[in-house]
Amino acid sequence: MDWSYLAKDLIPETAAQMGFRGAATGLSSELDPIVIDPQLYGGDLWMYESSLKPATAVDTRGLGNHLNYGFRTMVPVGSTLYLGTGNPMNLRTDPTDDVPEGGWELIRLVPVTG
Repeated sequence: MDWSYLAKDLIPETAAQMGFRGAATGLSSELDPIVIDPQLYGGDLWMYESSLKPATAVDTRGLGNHLNYGFRTMVPVGSTLYLGTGNPMNLRTDPTDDVPEGGWELIRLVPVTG
């Protein structure tokens, strides 16, 4: 569950609500995008090629949607893998583009040939 895209706003805000106003200011600067790199927002998908090798990353950016904070369901059909994502941002959309944003997705992965 990668919710890093929320951490920059939520942690200082929560600290302020708890009465730690000075801490909230300090946290805000510490959680600068340099520390939480926006290029890494989104759930990570890893695979094991073998039980004798370490896991390797298939994708570390929510498979193209930083609001996908994880992958919940995986169904293999032949050489295709269908993935259901975890994405609670149902109302976060941009009607001016065709990029998936809020709400879960069903993603089809096929092997790369070549």
